[in-house]
Amino acid sequence: MNTRRTERTAGTLFILATVSSALGFVLLEPVLDDPDVLGSIAASETKVVLGAFLLLVNAIAVVVIPALLFPTLNKHNRPLARLYPGSRIIESVVLVIGVVGLLAAVSLSRDYVEDSPDAASFRVSGDALMAVYDWGVLLGIMLFFALAGLLLNYLLYRARLVPRWLAIWGLIGIALLLVEGTLEAFDVDNLAIMSVPFAIQEMVFAAWLITKGLNHSAPSQAVDNATTT
Repeated sequence: MNTRRTERTAGTLFILATVSSALGFVLLEPVLDDPDVLGSIAASETKVVLGAFLLLVNAIAVVVIPALLFPTLNKHNRPLARLYPGSRIIESVVLVIGVVGLLAAVSLSRDYVEDSPDAASFRVSGDALMAVYDWGVLLGIMLFFALAGLLLNYLLYRARLVPRWLAIWGLIGIALLLVEGTLEAFDVDNLAIMSVPFAIQEMVFAAWLITKGLNHSAPSQAVDNATTT
């Protein structure tokens, strides 16, 4: 019963992480895409702060998830089970750094006046802070998030903890996500559609955790070793 409760909590946190980050980006993108980004932030400060808060909710959730799943994953592949929490912690830290850059831009925007003599220096500082945010999102979500997903779905596939079609779906979605991140690093835009397959797969996996749970009848690493000796 404790294991099922833990898995339901992990599934709920998967949904919370996905929904909070999606809503955060929906709020932030129209504001941050404005050429006069500091002016846009100043005019929509509440929306930006709320979007930043939602990204922080995501950053907290992704650290708790591997802690909940670790006891089960560790039975099947100890090295990957330990790498998975590490990748999610790095993902969270990098994302938080990006959000801090965004919140610093909010503070800067309060003193920004477009036609003032210091407007140019404000814009330079604003661009630098937005670069911190952009790279925090790119590296945190497109790289370390994808790495965490790769580790988890590979482990789920090898250990048969979920139906293999679900793990394969996740691996394909991660491949698309990595391609998207690579292209965006070279300023190729409008690629968000490539992240949809993995986002849907995470929601299906979350629903599976909540309703069915992991396959605990799958042989653990210790059983496999005993069988081969």
